[in-house]
Amino acid sequence: NAGVIDGMIAERKAAGELGPSSHPLTRPPYLEAEAVSRLLRIAQAADAPVVIVHLTNREALREVAAARKRGQKVYVETCPQYLLLDESCYSLPGFESAKYVFSPPARPLEDQQALWQALERGDIDTLGTDHCSFDFHGVKELGKDDFSKIPNGLPGVEHRPALLYTHAVAS
Repeated sequence: NAGVIDGMIAERKAAGELGPSSHPLTRPPYLEAEAVSRLLRIAQAADAPVVIVHLTNREALREVAAARKRGQKVYVETCPQYLLLDESCYSLPGFESAKYVFSPPARPLEDQQALWQALERGDIDTLGTDHCSFDFHGVKELGKDDFSKIPNGLPGVEHRPALLYTHAVAS
């Protein structure tokens, strides 16, 4: 919901809260769930299947479950970062948290656990993400004085297979 997110960004900026820790506060889980719900209801009206990418939280998972119960065809993707990182990455000292500015942001551990459980049940169909290899120095630092200017995304294409094998298969 870009309009609400933009409003939340403006509120943080007006309050002088310009660090990376404001990023997740402007994109709360309930807004993702609202967007998923809206998409699913539009797809219901159109009688169209849906692919949801970058799903991050249990509220959004509940919306998917409700749509599937209604008989809708819904495919869900989550990303390694949502399975392996949590909101604590936004509490690092200085500007270090800028390394973890991606959207949607990392969520609380309870959401991470819900994603692992959904993956085990087969409620998540695929794992994937984009590769955003922004340099920290010179690029991510563009948002040093304004979190809304930090380029969103993470690198890691070379590490994803090993991370997923280690945490999703071997363990």
